[in-house]
Amino acid sequence: MKKILFLFFLSFIICEQIVGDYERRSFKENSAEIEITYNVAQKAAKSFFKINLNTTSNFTIYPLSVFSQTVKGTNFKYVFASLDVYGVVTVLTTTIYLDLDNTAQFKSAEVAEEYVEKLKLLEELHKFKSVEAIKKIYDGKFKDSRIITAFRNILFEDAGDELYFLQINSEEGNYAFVYRDPNRNYNAEYIIKNFKILYEISE
Repeated sequence: MKKILFLFFLSFIICEQIVGDYERRSFKENSAEIEITYNVAQKAAKSFFKINLNTTSNFTIYPLSVFSQTVKGTNFKYVFASLDVYGVVTVLTTTIYLDLDNTAQFKSAEVAEEYVEKLKLLEELHKFKSVEAIKKIYDGKFKDSRIITAFRNILFEDAGDELYFLQINSEEGNYAFVYRDPNRNYNAEYIIKNFKILYEISE
């Protein structure tokens, strides 16, 4: 009996690990699965932003990341950011299920939790790593960066990942999204060229 209970407990732990096991993918992949599911995710994100978060059409959607999880079929998670002309950022994760017949179905959309209370600490704690991540994909010259806003638990509740929206200290006045995964790896997701924030929310 104890052996049966132990095996049940072990299988439960393994299943729990598999549930959160999302693999980081790339938009640059030559993947029919990503192409199919991205179209569904993008439509869902646009609709969500327009209905729930913006009263005008003066905003841009940025596709930041894609992750996949193998189940009976595949779950795809797409991370989008909405950025309006006033510099207000909202981060949305959409989950799309691709069945074994390659039919994509929308599952859910979740807004990442924004947090600002520790931004001053984050400025010093993450400055070096975020700058190094930006340098890998940035083709301009800059001295530093400043965190404007940050989000946590992007992929799912208690995921432990974070996303920073930063102002790049450069002549062009560019901006970037830097993603930090649960293992504390930093990746620059997107560089916004020559974006001018007209109004900055005070801290």
